[in-house]
Formats: sequence, structure tokens, C-alpha cells
Amino acid sequence: MSKIKDIKPATLNRFRWIFFIAPILWLSLIYGLDFLIDYPNWFESILIILLLLLVIILAILMMVRKETIAKKIIRFMIILACVSGLIYLLARYVIPLWRIDRELDYVVREGSSVIAVSMFILLYIIYFRFVEIIMPLSILLILAGLLMNRIGAENEAVVILFLGFGFVSVGSIQASIRSLRYFEKNSFVRRLLLLLGFILAFCGAVFLVKFSSWEGAHTSTLDFVGAISFLAACLILFGAMPFSNFIEWTKKQKQFFYRVFLTTMVFFLVLFSLKFLLPGTSYQKLFFKGYAQKEKVFFGMKKYELKEPGEKEIGQD
Repeated sequence: MSKIKDIKPATLNRFRWIFFIAPILWLSLIYGLDFLIDYPNWFESILIILLLLLVIILAILMMVRKETIAKKIIRFMIILACVSGLIYLLARYVIPLWRIDRELDYVVREGSSVIAVSMFILLYIIYFRFVEIIMPLSILLILAGLLMNRIGAENEAVVILFLGFGFVSVGSIQASIRSLRYFEKNSFVRRLLLLLGFILAFCGAVFLVKFSSWEGAHTSTLDFVGAISFLAACLILFGAMPFSNFIEWTKKQKQFFYRVFLTTMVFFLVLFSLKFLLPGTSYQKLFFKGYAQKEKVFFGMKKYELKEPGEKEIGQD
């Protein structure tokens, strides 16, 4: 690791370009061979292992000396993520209308989705230090996932919600650790935000598990555990803030608290309120299209028709 830190930025960026393009070409090779020939499972395993090694090396190169990453790399990653997402949507909803080979459609759809998700994760790694920006963007990502889940795009929504809640959980832990530096002279606030960050990370993990298990519409033990944890976080915050000397906080400290902790808490408050305060199944119908379209069955009775007196069955003399 020390040798990597001693490399010149230009050389480091050259290696980043190499290991950035290599996994994409390798992924294209895997899907191309899968489309053209039927190779044995052991060969596929070798290809996937090599792909994972390339991705790990790329992640290390992106995490080390992030401030030296060339802007061209970041710009290309953002464009690639957007283009891959657009290709996925076209392969998902437009190309099937042309009745093109289903196997080719599957290869294009899966390959573009993998690249898009990978770019989002790498961008998150790069901008991880800007947690004040990441947290609001993650909440917007979750809202987009909930909207897609409501309009019926469940497959895409699961991936987006998984990323959104995953970023919120990891970002909450990162924010709680960063608060130790923001509030060096206030040990009480440092302990408060450290505890609050881990509770918010747990609440984000609860929603991540629910929405990624295809059972998010149904109330479970996770909902009550998450709600109790969130209420505990609210009580801790409201009870401790009068003793936090908030008036003397700097502008930077207040912005950090508002953008990371308060924004996330308000968002979770809305989600839990909709879950437990809306009457009946309003929550399920609001966020889950499939649930709202299910046919109601009363008492499990089957439909049948009453016959007129003296009417004979068809086919009887």
C-alpha cells in the first residue's frame, strides 16, 4: 500500500484507466461467450473469479489517494452510468416490442445493469468523504426506487432501493465517525452523534432487508424493531439537544448536522409514519402496485351461477 501512495498521480491514473476498462471488457467477454457458446460451469467460475480480482484492484486504486483521481475518469464514469441505465431501460421496455432474440435482449439488459450499478458504487467510493452530499442524494435515490416500485418496475426498484438504503446505512456510520472530528471540543455531542449515527444505520438496514426481500408490503417484526429504534433515537436527540450547547456551534457544524442527521431522521419519520399511521392497507397501496391490483377475495368463496328451476345441464337430454 505504501508503494501505491508513492506513485505519481499521472502513473496512478494510468493504472486506474487500465483497471477501469479491463473489467468492462472482461464482463463483455463473459456475456459474449455466454451468448455464443455453451461453456462448462468450471470455465464460467474461472472467468467470474478473474473479474472479481480486477474489480477489487480497481476499488483499491480508487480508494487510495482519491484526491488524485483524474476528472476525466469521474466524468466518464458518470456518463457510463447514465448510458448503461438508459440501455437497460431500452432493453427492458422497448427492444422486446421489436421481437428481437430474447437471449440477446437478456445479455444486453443484464450487462448494462451490472455496469450501471458498478459505476454507482465506484462513484460512492470516490465521493464517500462528501457524506453531506451523499446522504441527500441517497434519499432522492430511495424516492426514485419507491416511485418505480409503485408504477410496477419491481426488478429495477429492488436494485435502486438496495443501493439507496445501503448508502444511507454506510453513510450514517461514516457520518457518526466524522462527527468525532467535527466536534473535537464537545465530547457530549461526539458521543450523542456517534450513537445516533449507528441507530440510523440500523434503521436503514431494516428497510434494506425489507425492500430487497420482496416482502416490503407486509408488516413484520423488522418494522416494529426499526420503529422502536427510531423512536429511541428521537428521544435521545430531543432529550440531549438542550445540553449540547447548540447555540455556540459553528456554521459548518450546523450544516453537517442538518444535512446528514436531521435530513435522514425526517425521512425515516415520514416512512415510519406512513407505515403505522395510515389506515388499513393504504401504505401497501401507496408504494406497491402489485398489492393494489390484487383481486379481493371475500371468505374464500368461489364464484358460481344460480340456475333457473327446471334448467338442464348442457349436454343432458
